[in-house]
Amino acid sequence: MMAINRRALLRSGAALAGATLLAGAPRRLEAAGGTLTLYNGQHRATTEALVAAFAKATGIQVTVRNAESPELAAQITEEGERSPADLFYSEQSPPIASLQEKGLLAKIDDATLRAVPAKFAAKDGTWLGASVRTRVVTYNKKMVAAADLPNRSWNSGQRR
Repeated sequence: MMAINRRALLRSGAALAGATLLAGAPRRLEAAGGTLTLYNGQHRATTEALVAAFAKATGIQVTVRNAESPELAAQITEEGERSPADLFYSEQSPPIASLQEKGLLAKIDDATLRAVPAKFAAKDGTWLGASVRTRVVTYNKKMVAAADLPNRSWNSGQRR
């Protein structure tokens, strides 16, 4: 399996590949002279770093609109094919699923999809994961024995 880390993603020039490509975006990019509009529901600091690395690597400028993901997804739904959004970057999966169900997402190119393990992308190729979140539970070793801890992560199935 291919290892992915933030530094490699930023260097790759595919920094915004983790964002969801919206229907109509490829033809708008050609017409717009190398600019993209990103509707951002992700943390601003994360997005600013990705956008800066992407712009530096590609020369493509990105205009960012920040709001909560459900609000942005609703806006895209209302705008439909007229949406100025080329990309949607969210930390929440329900807004992405909603746009996918409505057919408002475009297929991401195969080269970009191959850059991440298949389990982190939609089967139809309309979105992919760009970052992961890790949660850690700390405990007092004097109060809880290691043998009493679960031996699998509840959501990943990976042994601790």
